[in-house]
Amino acid sequence: MGKILRLKLSIKHTIKVPLMQLKEHLYSVYIVKCNDGSLYTGISNNVAKRISTHNKGKGAKYTRARLPVILMWTNEVGTRSDALKEEYRIKKLSRQNKFKIFN
Repeated sequence: MGKILRLKLSIKHTIKVPLMQLKEHLYSVYIVKCNDGSLYTGISNNVAKRISTHNKGKGAKYTRARLPVILMWTNEVGTRSDALKEEYRIKKLSRQNKFKIFN
């Protein structure tokens, strides 16, 4: 069995959560480079699986016509809300500034 994380909910209640289960709820922001040289930014709670989905042509509509994609950068940010905010911030950056993130 994997590692267990004890979460104290209150003075009387403590729960045990498998660390792998908790890890699945952490979201990451990622940037991939498409075959045409363009960059795509997205979020996922399992980046490896998401990249695989993109490369099978079943991911975002934008990447389907620009296969294969290569993972350039990823950053674990926590909640889905935090990931969406970070994704929005990155999408507003210029191409040059996006390259600065992972170079």
